[in-house]
Amino acid sequence: MGFRINTNISAMNAYVNSSSTSRALDESISKLSSGLRINKAADDASGMTIADSLKAQASALGQAIANGNDAIGIVQTADKAMDEQLSILNTIRTKAVQAAQDGQTSQSREALQSDISRLLEELDNIATTTSFNGQQLLNGNFSNKNFQIGAYANQTVQVSIGATASDKIGLTRFETSGFMAFSTAAIASASLTLSGIDGYGEYKFQDISKEEMQKDGLKAIADRINGVSDLTGVSAKVLNTITFTGVVQEGTINGLQINGITIGKVEVKAGDSNAVLINAINKVKEQTGVEASRKDGKLTLTARDGRAIKLEFSAASSQIGALSACFSETSGMTILGKLTLIRQDARDIVVKITGGGQASKFSICKNDGSDGAMSGAVVSKTNQQTVSLGNMNSGILSSSLAAAMGYFGGGITANDQLSGVTTYYGAQAMISISESAQKALDRIRSDLGSVQNQLQSTINNISVTQVNVKSAESQIRDVDFATEASNFNKYNILAQSGSYAMSQANTIQQNVMRLLQ
Repeated sequence: MGFRINTNISAMNAYVNSSSTSRALDESISKLSSGLRINKAADDASGMTIADSLKAQASALGQAIANGNDAIGIVQTADKAMDEQLSILNTIRTKAVQAAQDGQTSQSREALQSDISRLLEELDNIATTTSFNGQQLLNGNFSNKNFQIGAYANQTVQVSIGATASDKIGLTRFETSGFMAFSTAAIASASLTLSGIDGYGEYKFQDISKEEMQKDGLKAIADRINGVSDLTGVSAKVLNTITFTGVVQEGTINGLQINGITIGKVEVKAGDSNAVLINAINKVKEQTGVEASRKDGKLTLTARDGRAIKLEFSAASSQIGALSACFSETSGMTILGKLTLIRQDARDIVVKITGGGQASKFSICKNDGSDGAMSGAVVSKTNQQTVSLGNMNSGILSSSLAAAMGYFGGGITANDQLSGVTTYYGAQAMISISESAQKALDRIRSDLGSVQNQLQSTINNISVTQVNVKSAESQIRDVDFATEASNFNKYNILAQSGSYAMSQANTIQQNVMRLLQ
């Protein structure tokens, strides 16, 4: 072989290999000390891109989990507040039931209403003060709020919380017919249908016979409606009470019959001051179902169960004072009263009644003793109103609300009325409205419960996704210590052997000196 001294190829080769080994050893030490397989882009350009994307996704998922937990905190805050409101409504409903019996005096009903007013104040206080991070939750403004619960844009869950103040819940639709009275002979069979019922285009009831209409009147219709109220959401009540406009006149009544029961001959004084007339009527109230009372000398007849009140006189009595002078018909008159329909979802009530009777007229004595006509025709426009829980705590119900609710004590027209449970009819209305309010809160809570379950499921899912994304990133970015330790040992040995090789390569040139000796 040749010997050269100007260029030490062996040493150069040893240097190149040693330099490469040194770089590999430095990279291995960097990986082992950092725990990362990729410390710079040059380590794995495409792998770094993927790993950075996965890292960003995992970080975003972590914040999404935090957002979801915030949303759950909001929902739970609102839910617990509404739980307390429901407890208040339960108490209000119990007090309304307590007031809905005529053993209560006006003073005891006023005391119950005072308790209810305080409870409603607290219910409203909860609605206006329940908040999260400065945002009120139960005043109706927390609506269509979005929570980002994903790593990428528009991966959101929407949360809405309805208003729970007393003027926003308990919305109940009341519709009351006009006062109805017919000539008994004109009453006929009737058919009844309800429209706008979920799951039904039109709900048709069993027809009501002529005999049933003459006996039970609007009660027959109410019984049909109440029999399926759980299905239709519509209930009905009948208020059949009539206060005659004229003071009872002195005279003799012969042949008076109420619902087929003969009252007998009755000698009455002006204004029935000795209560002979009302006592005679009430003596047979168990048979007739009709109770009599008087106020300011005027007679009031009431059918407590809502049945028809059929009045008949003998021809001879039509010329004798008192009641006889009040009626222009002696062949028989049936008073049906008013029918009130109630729907607790506050939607319009579409009811169609065909048949039932031809409208007639009968006269009622005015205060001056002259005849005053009262039409028995159904009022062309039914009184319709939506009433909230707050209306029942307003102190006064307007005449329009009172008329729609069938909420007044007799007569044909309604004036402004005291609200709340201060009357029997008000207590009955409060029962319906508080029940509607409970259902409204339950609907809101049910929706929030579904949202909370959705949020929890989403959090569970993205938590698993975050783990898997972090695992995928780790597979790309993190170093395998077992493999890298093996590489380190290899490069460490190569570095040592490279140093030895360079040393030996330099000593080889000294062999040339021996040729010169």
